[in-house]
Amino acid sequence: MGVRISKGGSGGSSSDVINADRIIKRIAEGVNLGNSAMSLPTFLSAVFYDTLDPVINSFSGGQSLEKGESTLSYNLPYNVSEPTDSTTIASIVITSNQGYNSGDIKSGTGDQSGSQSITLTANTNETFTITVTSSDSKTDTSTTAFTFRNRIYYGVAASGTYNEAFIKALASNALDSDYLHEFTVNAGSGEYIYFAVPKAYVASPYLEPPYFYVGGFAGGFEIAAETISYTHENNTEDYILYKSANPDLGNTSVDVDDS
Repeated sequence: MGVRISKGGSGGSSSDVINADRIIKRIAEGVNLGNSAMSLPTFLSAVFYDTLDPVINSFSGGQSLEKGESTLSYNLPYNVSEPTDSTTIASIVITSNQGYNSGDIKSGTGDQSGSQSITLTANTNETFTITVTSSDSKTDTSTTAFTFRNRIYYGVAASGTYNEAFIKALASNALDSDYLHEFTVNAGSGEYIYFAVPKAYVASPYLEPPYFYVGGFAGGFEIAAETISYTHENNTEDYILYKSANPDLGNTSVDVDDS
């Protein structure tokens, strides 16, 4: 529902719409809502309706990174809209759970967009929050996060020398915080299925858990190498390499579970 107010004049007429679905506010005694430059619809909106919140259209940049990553400088793009009423954006501040504080980064007037440069601490997860405050102290917030994780590897290969190069040569990998994973591979003639994770993800005796389900059936995996030194830039860890008990399994789905 809307209330249409027409303004006539020698140069023609124009119309503005007041949104009557907005929440009606209560005005404190003695508050001056108008000024000589206000249009009638703006004045009536100020009289009858509560002001709107600022809107964060986007705030991004966060991602998963491998532990040991040495590239630690990133950008956080943002796009913010002013409230569609008489209020304006008073401030834009980006903070983090690790103590980062950008201070007010608002530039000029009207809608705001930009990109804030930040530097992470190695191997330290960090969540950034943007807070936009309007001229009447209303706020909108949004977050984006950086998470450092280890990389797990899986794929097919013939038996070989089990070392870091062997693990990194496996066809597929993913950043993950545990060993729980599902994947499908095609093991051809003489090829085994391999799965490598940080040794810290599992506990002695290193099998059951993790439990392997091959084509829906429990078992079918063994430990190929219990300790392989693995390095990514500034991080070195021991990995454990698992291997299917049998080769030549063809197109096979593997579920690595904790029970």
